[in-house]
Amino acid sequence: MRIYGNLNSFRSSGTGARLQNLLRGRRNSSASQVAKATMSTDLSSLIDGNKSTNSSTGTSSTIVSETYEKIGTTAVDVTAHANKLLDTGKNNLFDEDEVSNDKAVKEIKNFVEDYNSLVSDMQKSGSKTYKTYANELKTEVVSSKSDLDAVGITCKADGTLSVNSDKLANSKLSDLKKIFQGSKSFCAKVNEKCTTINKRAALDKAISSFSGSTTKSAYTRRV
Repeated sequence: MRIYGNLNSFRSSGTGARLQNLLRGRRNSSASQVAKATMSTDLSSLIDGNKSTNSSTGTSSTIVSETYEKIGTTAVDVTAHANKLLDTGKNNLFDEDEVSNDKAVKEIKNFVEDYNSLVSDMQKSGSKTYKTYANELKTEVVSSKSDLDAVGITCKADGTLSVNSDKLANSKLSDLKKIFQGSKSFCAKVNEKCTTINKRAALDKAISSFSGSTTKSAYTRRV
């Protein structure tokens, strides 16, 4: 009876209610702590995820920038060979006093080698802009097809050039001069196009280096 009376007294005094509220508060506090810990874990994962994304973006941006640089550098190499072939000064490669065409043939082969590298790099870049440039160069080759064929230079399906070394070596200087010297020649048109490509590549490289958000996928969608 005494125990029962004490229990009723405990209930009536309101102490029981306060104890229940205290216990409920502790349970809520524990739940809150668990929620905070869970949220902290989620935020940490999100931050780490963003770090990974940023790291990946940086890598992609670097790849894109290097691609532009390579295209620009190769375009410059092509123009360097083209300028030697186009030169009309004294002792130029197609000088009528030359006993053989060895010097001209050597420079033409260097021109073709770098031309092929440039076309391949632009085709592999994934950029619509540079694929268009590659197709424009191919158009120039097709326009001069008969003259190029006559000296052993042919266009392959991928837009690169193939050289028949024996046929090229046995070609007349006058035939080579027709293709590689003169403001309206095949070489002059390629030279002009490569100058444009180099300028565009330099601009694109600068933009991709400046923007940390440039990604490989964005690059491949370029127009």
